[in-house]
Amino acid sequence: MTTKRKICLALALAASGMTLLGTTAQAGGDGPFGRRECRPEMLRGLYLFKGTGFNPVNGVAVPKAIIETIRFNGDGTLVAETVTLTVLGQSPVRREGTGGTYTVDANCTGTITFSDGPGFDIYVSSALFISLIQTAPIPAVLQGDARYVAR
Repeated sequence: MTTKRKICLALALAASGMTLLGTTAQAGGDGPFGRRECRPEMLRGLYLFKGTGFNPVNGVAVPKAIIETIRFNGDGTLVAETVTLTVLGQSPVRREGTGGTYTVDANCTGTITFSDGPGFDIYVSSALFISLIQTAPIPAVLQGDARYVAR
């Protein structure tokens, strides 16, 4: 192997290693920057949630999709400012102003519960990114991500 190839390979391996270290630290693990702790105050502002999943209808899994804006208040309360939900491509259901609560534990996991019933388990990757999976009502399947968009 030529010296030039060895240098390129070493640089590529170093870049890969740095990416992996950054991912570990960001995910809340014990990385080179120590353990990250989360708290409800991390989530403050407007987030855009996009998700897909299935609803059971007469024993058949029917696809659904949702897009909504959620305003986290930094104190464990939230408001779904806008919601658009479609199930099997039918006319969309739209809602505004649904309240709710959320928790964020030190290990960056938590919950969201909307006042009209749906509940989610969450993982807070950072103050800018949250992963959600529906846990109520059962049976239902919905998963997606929320990204920070505005204060």
